[in-house]
Amino acid sequence: PSLFQHSDSRLTPRGRQGLVERARAGESVSAAAREAGVSRQTAHKWIARAEAGERLSDRRSRPSRLARLTPPDVEARVVEARRARLLAPLALAAETGVPARTCARIVARNGLPRLADVDRVTGEPRRRGPATPRRYEGERPGELVHVDVRRVARIPPDGGWRARGADAPRHADSGAGAACLHVAVDDRSRVAYAELLGDERKEACAAFMGRARDFYRGLGVEVERVMTDNGPGYRSRLFNEWLAASGTCSGLTSSHETTSRTGMYPSSR
Repeated sequence: PSLFQHSDSRLTPRGRQGLVERARAGESVSAAAREAGVSRQTAHKWIARAEAGERLSDRRSRPSRLARLTPPDVEARVVEARRARLLAPLALAAETGVPARTCARIVARNGLPRLADVDRVTGEPRRRGPATPRRYEGERPGELVHVDVRRVARIPPDGGWRARGADAPRHADSGAGAACLHVAVDDRSRVAYAELLGDERKEACAAFMGRARDFYRGLGVEVERVMTDNGPGYRSRLFNEWLAASGTCSGLTSSHETTSRTGMYPSSR
């Protein structure tokens, strides 16, 4: 690949080619160098490179040999330990015998994500937005279904602020309340099933999951595993008894996790 041209360079690759062509046409090297605005030594350098069949572009400044370069087998050992055990540079140094700073450079050079961006359960990078190219997902429909609940405000009978204007009196005591949007999203196919229910108690969660299972079963998909957040309805004995009776595995995320790993309702809208 070509390098950036130095801002003070007298010759571009095209100018170097013209210098070589004038020398080949019989013009003296001194005269050709004078016309190009370079020294005779510089002209000889580019003419010699052209005669040797080299390209008339700048060479890389990187040495051809690096005496302190980490051997490929050592670098591969560090990368394997990082991927398998998700170790920080200091722990990698103790594990592999390679200095911690070298381990950090190897991790960055191989494009491995930061530990803060890695899901400790799956070992895969978390989705943090459009810049993240990878995420974990089930290998087949039904292998993993995410369930989430979101509270949504009910619109009063005479309309909300969009209909009545932002300056209109608020419905502080309208009694409209809120409803609970229960959503199930298949991790592989992204097919979603949703219901708007009055609450998120254990009875509503278990009943919703039963209807979601019937919905996916109607599509020829058997729900194998359900991943939820730490909502009380999902931790309840009733919900987990339903999962056990239906032969479905459950999984709870820790309280600090976001919907990128739970129901994923916002990302599937």
